[in-house]
Amino acid sequence: MKSKTGKKKPVAIIIMDKNFKYLCETNIGNGEDWNWQNSFVTKEGLNVEYTGNKNDESHLTLKIFNLKKI
Repeated sequence: MKSKTGKKKPVAIIIMDKNFKYLCETNIGNGEDWNWQNSFVTKEGLNVEYTGNKNDESHLTLKIFNLKKI
């Protein structure tokens, strides 16, 4: 069962270089939509569990974030 603590707090992805120098960040929503504790990095990118507003624990939905040069 998920804790209700922090559900309304924003979830952000912070990008740093190899020396841990801050480069940028982006807000992806709040704790109601993302389970940031279930996140990991693969060669495809940053995988974060997306829960949305539904509470369906029978499926695991991951969203993958990649860096994009702009």
